[in-house]
Amino acid sequence: MSTPTRRPPLALLVLPMLGGCAWFDGVKEDVDGLLDPDVIVGLFTIVEPPPAQVDLSALGLGIGMAGTVFLADARNLSALEESPVIGATVEVTGCGATVTLRDEGNGAYTLLPPTALDGCEQPILVERTDVDDGPSATIAFPAAPDFTFPTSWRPGDADVVVPLAGSPFDSALVITADLVAGEIVYSNEPQDVLETYNFLMGTGALDDIALGDGELRADTLMGLGVSGLVKMPNSDLYGANTALSILHGGRTRAWPIQTFPF
Repeated sequence: MSTPTRRPPLALLVLPMLGGCAWFDGVKEDVDGLLDPDVIVGLFTIVEPPPAQVDLSALGLGIGMAGTVFLADARNLSALEESPVIGATVEVTGCGATVTLRDEGNGAYTLLPPTALDGCEQPILVERTDVDDGPSATIAFPAAPDFTFPTSWRPGDADVVVPLAGSPFDSALVITADLVAGEIVYSNEPQDVLETYNFLMGTGALDDIALGDGELRADTLMGLGVSGLVKMPNSDLYGANTALSILHGGRTRAWPIQTFPF
């Protein structure tokens, strides 16, 4: 009876063709990224100086760099809300300056101008620094939205359209405010970690946003703010769960729209 020929495992045949150890190391990094429980979700934007008529404070904005990061200890989507990381230290470094984000006490960490990062145009590093090998990410900033809007509007006019379809952005924040009353009228800004995750993850190409009677107010001066945001690639995430972590960077521009009778 002859002894059957034993064939080497398929992996031993394939690995040399794929670069051997280098390929295996790459796969291991991908698997580690999927299993890592450290999750970081958020966005950062550079708010540009507005036209003289626009008071950014009415839009909840200030000139400079702003952002929010959520930290969670989670291996699945449902755990994002259930397992926030509270009491961490999160720092942003860029242009030779380092700023510590404010701990909001619910897993959120925020950056609001003015800070030493205002005026920084280079990519920034966001990282958790109170533990060894905490999650971190590099965030770059695309060009600001270059849209044109009507300078005046009144009820019954065609909607003011934010032309996001076909734009280079992966997500966009849109805010309108009554600049006279100092009140936000409309905002699509997400408020918690799950809303932020869903907002940033998206479901495909962006659609235009139409602003009409519900988003604009008559007989006042309105401000319209748009943040065009771009997703950072997983290769710019370090020590984080690459399936659940997501960060966007962008720029914010504001426009005045007069709605007084004319």
